[in-house]
Amino acid sequence: MLSLYTLVEDSHAIAGFITNILLMYTIVKFSRKSLGPYKELLLIFAAYEVFLVVLHTVLKPRVVNTTIFGVAADWDNRYLTTLYCVCNTVPFALTIIDFLYRYWFFLCIQVLTEDGEEIARGLLVAETGRRLGKEIKEGWLIMNHWKNNELNVPNFLASITFNTLMIGCFSIAITLGWLCYHHIYTAIPLLFVYSPYLCVVNLPLFRLPIFYMDDACMLLTSCFLAWDRIIVIVLMPDYWKGLLRKIGIGQTKQKSSMTFYRTMYMRHNEFVAIIERSRCSFKRLVLEN
Repeated sequence: MLSLYTLVEDSHAIAGFITNILLMYTIVKFSRKSLGPYKELLLIFAAYEVFLVVLHTVLKPRVVNTTIFGVAADWDNRYLTTLYCVCNTVPFALTIIDFLYRYWFFLCIQVLTEDGEEIARGLLVAETGRRLGKEIKEGWLIMNHWKNNELNVPNFLASITFNTLMIGCFSIAITLGWLCYHHIYTAIPLLFVYSPYLCVVNLPLFRLPIFYMDDACMLLTSCFLAWDRIIVIVLMPDYWKGLLRKIGIGQTKQKSSMTFYRTMYMRHNEFVAIIERSRCSFKRLVLEN
């Protein structure tokens, strides 16, 4: 199970790196002038997602959820875990990147702390040992909704904040997606990012089972980094047509068409010449008689 998980995650990380580089190439090479500033926005997103792919591959974050939600990178460092979390919020609101970094970093460090959560951390460490065969002992960001069987108010307020920001961003995205792509593009972050996030963060609050969603959460994130870029290329005719021409498919068709029209033109000229010669011969014949 672990080897399959790693294989799928690593293969999508490689695919994500390649597709984002490919998208950057198509943006620079094949974007029409009418795109205007949107070209630069797409380029920024693609470049930033290359960074996210590298960050995901290096840190190898894992979400573990029993009755307690926890996320940690495979480096036993809480600041690196926090860095990963805040970096993944940036694509949802890239235009306010400066304030977003500062706010999310402060919130994660101050609220999702492991201080005073020794029992909760111990449970998560033991769970990583059972699932991964290796214990992640330090660097946890912990959200224990029911501390000592009582509602943890700071964590509850943090959940409301996270949900408000995430749902707000997605509401705007799905509205614009409806206007532009009729749900196709918007469904990708919904499937790979928003749904897993809402499950792993909120279901423990209501003491509901999450099944294997915590294991799937980071796996789906790695899938998102690849499929998101593929969808962009597919939905932009200038990009995929440009790539097809680059590998010779479009050029072959174009050359075949040019050859056909050139041949038809030559046959037309030959036909006209034959008619003209016939007319001249007929004229001479009439004059001689």
